[in-house]
Amino acid sequence: MSEPTKIVFGVDFSEMTDPVISAAILAGAGYDSVELHAVCVLDPSGNPLAPTADRKEVDELEAALRARVSNSPNAPDNGITYHVCVGSVASEIADLAQSLRADLIVVGRHGKSGPRRFGVGSAPVALLQLTHCNVLIVQPPSYQ
Repeated sequence: MSEPTKIVFGVDFSEMTDPVISAAILAGAGYDSVELHAVCVLDPSGNPLAPTADRKEVDELEAALRARVSNSPNAPDNGITYHVCVGSVASEIADLAQSLRADLIVVGRHGKSGPRRFGVGSAPVALLQLTHCNVLIVQPPSYQ
């Protein structure tokens, strides 16, 4: 893998948030110039009454994203760019990574859906198909 200069990591406020942040920081450790991009995707598809998000909702989510990432045990004091996107999780993360020309995407594995034999959720599997950069799928701490 080439030097990861731009790393996009997905935050969903689950138990996977700290492991994903740690993995993204570790992936960039030792390089002189690394851009970390935290992204949270608001997917309104599950709510037919609210197919889009309003500005207030996006602003509140960005504030929550900043607070959550900055309170993570391994988060740097600065140097993280925050993004809130609205749409399909995998598509929005892949689009952001492409627009940034990211070298690496880091996401967590929940294993709640997707092919049972792989034990990987649908968003990470879709990212593997949608993106042209490397994808690191972080296992839950309880993974055996």
